Amino acid sequence: MSDIRLDWITMDPVLPAVLETDPVRLVAQRILVALRTAAGTWWLDRDFGPRYFETWLKKAPDLRLVESDLRRLLLAVPGVLRVVSVTLVLDAASRVLRVSFEVSTDAGVITAATVAGEALPGDVLQAGRFYLLMSGPSGQLGLGAGLSSL
Repeated sequence: MSDIRLDWITMDPVLPAVLETDPVRLVAQRILVALRTAAGTWWLDRDFGPRYFETWLKKAPDLRLVESDLRRLLLAVPGVLRVVSVTLVLDAASRVLRVSFEVSTDAGVITAATVAGEALPGDVLQAGRFYLLMSGPSGQLGLGAGLSSL
C-alpha cells in the first residue's frame, strides 16, 4: 500500500516524486487529505470529506453531529481500523473548535490534535487554516495544514 508523498502543509507532491510507504505516515496523510476535502467538492464522490458547510460551520454547531461526522470520515479512510477517541472543545466566545482524535491502524495508533497559532513557527502560519499535529508509535509524524478559508 502506497501513495505519492505529499508536503503536509501545502499538500503538493514532494519532488522528485517519492512514494509514501511507511504505513503510519500513509494513513496520517490520507486523514489529512480527507479533512481538507469538504463534502460535495470532489466530483468523483460527493460524500467524501467532512460536512463542513452542513454541520461544522454553524454559529452554534451541534457537537454530537460534528463528532459523528468526524468519526464517519475517519472510519472511511483506508487503513483506519477504529476510532479510539474524539474530543471536541468549543469556545463559543471566540468561535473556535479544538479537535483531537486517536485512531487505530494496522501499524499502530495515530493521535492528532489541532494546534493553536502561537505554538507554530512563524513561517508555517497561514491565515484561515487549522493545523493538526500528528503522532504515531515512533513519535511525532508531522504538522499538517487543514482547510484554507471557506
